[in-house]
Amino acid sequence: DGNGRLNIVECYDPKEDRWEFKANMTNKDISFGAINFENKIYVVGKYTSEVYIPQENRWNKIPSPNVSERGRSLVVFQDKLVVIGGRIGDIKESKSVPTVQYYDFASRVWKTAKDMNVPRSYHAAAVISYQLYPFNL
Repeated sequence: DGNGRLNIVECYDPKEDRWEFKANMTNKDISFGAINFENKIYVVGKYTSEVYIPQENRWNKIPSPNVSERGRSLVVFQDKLVVIGGRIGDIKESKSVPTVQYYDFASRVWKTAKDMNVPRSYHAAAVISYQLYPFNL
């Protein structure tokens, strides 16, 4: 749309060596993260939070986190969708945040975890041996 926001989804089939279009996300978004949990794709962005169900080729909205808008990292940690950091505010006056929130897949509720020591945005995160590691590149 000229602003970098897209809702187009493609899927690569390595057996066929081809790309195939899938159902579009319900909203266009920019700077979002995606994770896989129980054969579903969860997307959390500035403008939308959704889950893709491949068997039905369909997107459903899910509740959005309470804090931050863009530049977050997402991981699955202890069977929860964890959203780490991000940026709040408009482009000219935005700031990184130390917030950590998690989404309980079963109850469909977001909760807040302990903040990180350092605010982060546009970073990566990994889980190793039941510990969560956010880091900037």
